[in-house]
Amino acid sequence: MTPATLLYTAGLLGLLALAGGGYGGLYTVSRLQSKYGMLYSAVACYALVAALAALIVWSTPLAVGWKILIVASALIYAAVPPMTWRFLVKMHEQREQHS
Repeated sequence: MTPATLLYTAGLLGLLALAGGGYGGLYTVSRLQSKYGMLYSAVACYALVAALAALIVWSTPLAVGWKILIVASALIYAAVPPMTWRFLVKMHEQREQHS
């Protein structure tokens, strides 16, 4: 891998992580403040995650195993914020019932 290719790949991976964080953060804020219009921004960030994952798979010299990991990570990114939100809501509902 050339230095330029390494920087390109690392940059795309950094953007992938940033877009995933944006998705999680915007999803959480939209649910916390009941501003479901903001959910569109969260979905746009996730679309960026998917696009970046596809770009990484098709345009970088990473080994097949790493590319599979990138795709799996992008798919899991979609599930984490909603699952975490449901878990936290359920946990707080149980706490309120026991109080």
